[in-house]
Amino acid sequence: MKYKCLSKLMAGLVAATCLVAPIQASASTITAPQTQSIVASATVTDQTVKLDSVSYVATDYIHSDANYWHTTCAVNHYKAYIVVDNKSYDKTIVLHYIDGYGEWKDSNKATYVETRSDGKELWVVDGYFLGNAQFAINYKEANVWDNNNGKDYMLYDLKSTSPEAAQPVKVQSLSYRAVASIHDNNNYWHAPYTEYIYTTYIVVDNKSYDKTIVLHYIDADGVWKDSPKATYVSTQSDGKELWVINGTFGGNAEFAVNYKEANLWDNNYGKNYRLLDF
Repeated sequence: MKYKCLSKLMAGLVAATCLVAPIQASASTITAPQTQSIVASATVTDQTVKLDSVSYVATDYIHSDANYWHTTCAVNHYKAYIVVDNKSYDKTIVLHYIDGYGEWKDSNKATYVETRSDGKELWVVDGYFLGNAQFAINYKEANVWDNNNGKDYMLYDLKSTSPEAAQPVKVQSLSYRAVASIHDNNNYWHAPYTEYIYTTYIVVDNKSYDKTIVLHYIDADGVWKDSPKATYVSTQSDGKELWVINGTFGGNAEFAVNYKEANLWDNNYGKNYRLLDF
């Protein structure tokens, strides 16, 4: 009788062991791929600090190549929007940059804008760059960077994030025709050149009642100067105003647009315009 009881007990233990083992194997088979997938997704999508967008506009123009870029350049007023994870209560978020002054330094500190629906925070840095600044973003408390995958950002490479429609002054179109050929090498180009009559249309925000809008240019004379003032044409459906300038250039003039009362420029993202590029 004892042997029968012991035999039944052993049979029960074997059966229990056989039931437990398949359950463990099944659980392992299901959960391992899920864990792998979650980790891979986090690696791809999670970034603690990331540039969201940049907008900028030229507010002045420097006629000198005594700078880091060795070229004439604009003073650009920019706003850089940055998305960050909430890794600390206090946040010091800056752009670490080098511009026309030739020294790496930190921008003004970012200020808080909002918390998004995904829990990340939006911050903005408001400041000025001299010319085509190179920069990365540093979130100091978390000791993390966004450096554009090791390449850094260049301001003028980001022009797609500054829509033309948002620019307060912008060349809309330019047409020209030749009126004379000047056979003289004693000029800025040191070569014979063509004299052109031009018409350029400019779209501006209504920033002031009085408007002095000019082309600031250099042509065969070799001196930077202002064109005749623009004259009003019409107000568009979006509230912006259309103005026109008629004038004369000696040769392939280089120019930017200046809306004086608003202290704003359109300098073709720091490169200036050239007549014969139109």
